[in-house]
Amino acid sequence: MVIYLRAVFPDLTFIIEDLIDADDTVVGRWTASASYAGDDPVTARGRRVEYTGIDIVRLHGGRIVELWGNNDAQGLAEQLER
Repeated sequence: MVIYLRAVFPDLTFIIEDLIDADDTVVGRWTASASYAGDDPVTARGRRVEYTGIDIVRLHGGRIVELWGNNDAQGLAEQLER
């Protein structure tokens, strides 16, 4: 997934908006922004997009044992289609 994202959005950056630590769980709310560099004929190359998400990570022994993620994929798709 990371290889694909870096190919399509080479300047992808994330801003951590909130980071909450509770026992063995960490919750992060983030905003990503990037310029589109893919070959999709519908989307203009260089178009700037921004989308948000929240990840919940459970740790055990210093390792990630569970990860739940949610992001605004619909909002990203709509920005790419304009």
